[in-house]
Parts: sequence; structure tokens; C-alpha cells
Amino acid sequence: MAQQKPRPTLKQAPKQVTDTAAAIERYLGSRPQAAETVEGIARWWLHRQRFEDSVEMVQRALDLLVRRGVVERLALSGGQPMYRKAPGESSSEVRALM
Repeated sequence: MAQQKPRPTLKQAPKQVTDTAAAIERYLGSRPQAAETVEGIARWWLHRQRFEDSVEMVQRALDLLVRRGVVERLALSGGQPMYRKAPGESSSEVRALM
């Protein structure tokens, strides 16, 4: 039998590869029965996962800005909140937080 080469660890792979692997793992974590071709994974899974990751990151950023008083959350009748600059918040104060 041929000796198998050890599989490379994620630490040895380029960052773009590790980021893509992590996105695939997150996708499969929430959809364990999913199966797709390479092209399908690139087109459907990663696009969707990156969108979901982006939405989660935006929500976390908005939560932080609400806590700091920079942004206010408005309750809408449909259940989805809307966000806007907090009353009395000046642009220079927002830039100072960046």
C-alpha cells in the first residue's frame, strides 16, 4: 500500500483558503444534509454564507453603535427594526468612535 501524505492543517494553508474553509464549515454546521458540486458550493453556499456572515457582522456593529448612543433602533410594525443616527449625535462624534 502507498503511504498517505499527512493532510495539511488549516494553519498551513493561505488565508483565503482558510477563510473559505471556515465559511463552508459554517454553512454545513447549519445545513448538515447539504451536498453540492464545487461550482455549486462556490455559487450558492459561499455566496449565501458570506451574506449571512455579513448580516451577522452588521447586526453586531449596529448593536455596538446603539449601546454607544450613536445609532437608535426603531421598532417597525412588521417586526424588523430600522436604524438611524441617534438624535443629537454629531458627525464628528461618530468619526471619533471609528
